[in-house]
Amino acid sequence: EPVELSALLRRAVEAIEPRLRQRRQRLESAPAPTPLWVEGDPVRLVQMIDNLLTNASKYGGDDNAIRVVLDAEPGMAVLRVIDQGMGIAPDVLSK
Repeated sequence: EPVELSALLRRAVEAIEPRLRQRRQRLESAPAPTPLWVEGDPVRLVQMIDNLLTNASKYGGDDNAIRVVLDAEPGMAVLRVIDQGMGIAPDVLSK
């Protein structure tokens, strides 16, 4: 169905806020400057965003800063989660 991604991002951020408070982590959310509509399953999209934010929280340290940016590029929506975690080792990226 048609869904607006900024609204889904807000739902995912609300869901993870207790975990962030517990770890004293800060979340900066930058929704798209204009409505960003896609065809998708809203439940699965919120679940995907929540999973990305949970991983950023889980693998970042206490007092970590997490930034979420939602934007559009030609023909696509782009969601970036930027954190201070160690990331994935280059030798396992292909897996």
